[in-house]
Amino acid sequence: MYYDQLKAYRHELVGILKLIISDYSIPELEKEEQITMVLSRLKKVDKKLEAAKKEIGRYPSTNDPYEASVFKKKVKHEFLTQAKDGYSVNEIIDYIKANIENPGVNVEKYIEALRVQDGRGGYFVYGNVTGKDSEVWLTDKAERYLENEANVSLRR
Repeated sequence: MYYDQLKAYRHELVGILKLIISDYSIPELEKEEQITMVLSRLKKVDKKLEAAKKEIGRYPSTNDPYEASVFKKKVKHEFLTQAKDGYSVNEIIDYIKANIENPGVNVEKYIEALRVQDGRGGYFVYGNVTGKDSEVWLTDKAERYLENEANVSLRR
């Protein structure tokens, strides 16, 4: 799993933990078991987050902001197009790293910025956060973006 997927999974687990704690219809013994199970999963996710954070690595930075901007536009378009075609996150990121010249932009962090976070605007949501090869569901904003890109390319 990528760092961003792990962050989304952790956020989901924290939400589940809050629901369990605030549910007074569950007997105390059962509630404690559920809380313990969720906390153990949180610990595992935190360990994986630390390992994934180290794995992200550093990219040599670019001095040309225009070059970085062009790269980000290519990555955004490629990511959303492939997600619409049904490719998984891992396949898309591997393709981007292999086929698009990177001027010094952290691809994982940029894709993390495209995700819907805390209910605020974004371009995609993970279908199954726990899966290693998670599918991606595009939001209406992403659909409009792809339509606009197609219309612009038709005008050219």
